[in-house]
Amino acid sequence: KQMLSDLRRSGVLLDVQFTGPDDPSWRGFLTFRAPDRQTVDGWLAGLPLASYFDFEVSQIVPAG
Repeated sequence: KQMLSDLRRSGVLLDVQFTGPDDPSWRGFLTFRAPDRQTVDGWLAGLPLASYFDFEVSQIVPAG
């Protein structure tokens, strides 16, 4: 939680959402502002317990 708070404060983590506690396929969605995928991969690798998670990274393109 502390690292997510730090990333939010620094302005690179824009949003965090999680599926409900009763969802059997628990997932979290993190929205970052980053210059490239390698930067995001580095932040994710630095999260506590990162080795226990599977991360999918996708670029979001603004609509319109």
